[in-house]
Amino acid sequence: MIKNLVLLFIIAPTLCLAQKQGAVWCFGDSALVNFSDTANITNATSSVKSRGSCVSISDTMGQLIFYAFSRATLNGNTTLSFNSSHQLIQNGDSIVGEGWYHELVTIPFPDSSHLFYIFSIGVTGSSQKGLYYSIVDMNGNGGQGVVTQKNIQLQNFKMVDCLTAIKHGNGRDWWVIFRKSDFPGGSNSEYYEYLISPSGLTNVIVQSVGSLNSTNAAFISFNQDGSKLMFLNYKGLLEMYDFNRCTGIINNPINIYPEKTLAWPQRWSCAFSPTDSILYVTHVAAASLDSCYLVQLDLTATNIAASADTLWRTPFMLNMGQLKLGSDGKIYQSNNYYGGYPYNDTTYNMYNMNLSVINSPDSLGAACNLQPYSYYLGGKRTYFGLPNNPDYFLGPKVGSPCDTLSLYTQAAHEVVISNLYPNANNGTFTVNYFLQTGKTGELKIFNTAGQKIFQQHLSHYTYMQTIELNNIPPGIYALQIQSGEKLIIKKFVVK
Repeated sequence: MIKNLVLLFIIAPTLCLAQKQGAVWCFGDSALVNFSDTANITNATSSVKSRGSCVSISDTMGQLIFYAFSRATLNGNTTLSFNSSHQLIQNGDSIVGEGWYHELVTIPFPDSSHLFYIFSIGVTGSSQKGLYYSIVDMNGNGGQGVVTQKNIQLQNFKMVDCLTAIKHGNGRDWWVIFRKSDFPGGSNSEYYEYLISPSGLTNVIVQSVGSLNSTNAAFISFNQDGSKLMFLNYKGLLEMYDFNRCTGIINNPINIYPEKTLAWPQRWSCAFSPTDSILYVTHVAAASLDSCYLVQLDLTATNIAASADTLWRTPFMLNMGQLKLGSDGKIYQSNNYYGGYPYNDTTYNMYNMNLSVINSPDSLGAACNLQPYSYYLGGKRTYFGLPNNPDYFLGPKVGSPCDTLSLYTQAAHEVVISNLYPNANNGTFTVNYFLQTGKTGELKIFNTAGQKIFQQHLSHYTYMQTIELNNIPPGIYALQIQSGEKLIIKKFVVK
């Protein structure tokens, strides 16, 4: 059984109110959704024209820095990168990418506020096979950005369309994860990783674990603290692993569904609920007689596969796309309307102008409050993809051997939040905390806009405190306890 997991992390005071690097989503046909203020989610216009692969990154206050996307139906390297003014970044064209769906990921340099990596892969080899990186310097070209290095090759084999990244357990470095493709005709169980640190890229780690994958179209998703990795592919394979953020080791596979001989209906995307107790999976259709499905799986069940509940079924022409957890604690789903890519200028309707929303994703069955086509994109349109942004907010793995940064290590011994429950809740919850003997502290709660909504003085060094926040809107919040210069934060969800 998987326990409900919550994020426990310690961060510097300058970051505690405003980790919003994934707040702005740029995707589809000119869509831009801004989650910086979850009480007032807004739309704007981007320069994206992509059915799938797209990435975006903001600063810690939620201000867009740049975004990139690949384009289908074109030959060669199709990825473009744009700045916050929605202008093409200097030298930001012709980056590797073929118009697939998860072939791009961007991460900041661990020791820089203005340098960024764009990692990209060649899936079919019609442009360039392999794994590549480009470097964006947002201080260049008068602050409008410049790509200083482009398409630096790291690997030269065909890739599975499932590139992703996750924070190292020290809360600063990154793992970039990808898989080799032996499609068509072959299969393998290999995962590849690079560690990205202030020293650069460490030599690749190769692991053979779990079931064979014989496809070139797949998806990787992590749970909220990065301890679980979920892999699915278009032949139906769905498999969960333990992931060690310190070592990068992937192990203990749990096969939920095996790969099938026939490819359809394919599993397309998945997302963990905020407390990691439930998984949502989309299945897309291949032909006009097929249906699309949104399925819910109870990850606390003894038999996860047997817990499957089909929440929604649509015809081929209303194909389902990617699932992604928003910073408001809701899961969003893109929709692809029949007609291919790109849409005609006259093809605007309720299906491609809205995202579908799972409003209470930690609840089973109808209580999850799925609302199809309920988030209006302000006149923009959606295809299959949503931004392939990693969890920029993920902090260090506190207490682990790799939590070696001095700020985190010192604070972990002097301020501890041992539990916050229930998570998610309705605004009433209990928090257990420990302060250093003889110390006092302050407990504060902030919303994602950085506004303080609650404060209380702590005079006991170990205590169980029940907090009631009346009429608090749903969303993700941060509970902060500070004692002297030491600070610890725990995220929680109000549903």
